[in-house]
Amino acid sequence: MIVVDVETGGLDPIRNSLLSIGAVEYEDPTNEFYVELEPLAGTEIHPKVLSINDYSPNTWKNTNHFVGMNLFYEWIKQIPDKTLAGHNPAFDRDFCNANFEHAKLGRVFDFHTVDLHTLAYQKFGKSLSANRIYDKLQMRREPDPHNALNGAKWECEAIRELMR
Repeated sequence: MIVVDVETGGLDPIRNSLLSIGAVEYEDPTNEFYVELEPLAGTEIHPKVLSINDYSPNTWKNTNHFVGMNLFYEWIKQIPDKTLAGHNPAFDRDFCNANFEHAKLGRVFDFHTVDLHTLAYQKFGKSLSANRIYDKLQMRREPDPHNALNGAKWECEAIRELMR
């Protein structure tokens, strides 16, 4: 299973840019991937989103979008179980697949997902934010500003706890 967290320029995988990808192999959490991506030409980035993640144009100035997507694709290929996991993994899947398609790599992730939010709802009986889930599991909170790799690591640990 691959736990993925993305940072984006908004909520629409077609109109908004994918800015970074963090991923962790569930079966081997030491196997990590992280890349920051230059925004695709013509995509929008909402300023409020940048303040949440502490991004600026200097963050991605040396990272070609297509190179980054190809690196992620090559990393994914070596993982046997390509089930996607995370907190609201449909969001991450849709952004990744839109950007894989733009890089001419096709759709990589299918509809098989494991959702941290759903696992937490099953255990705690209510809808919780990621940080509230970490609190309930007596985990430390993810550091600010938010980073895609940290997000994937925390989500992986929380999923592991909830699936015990």
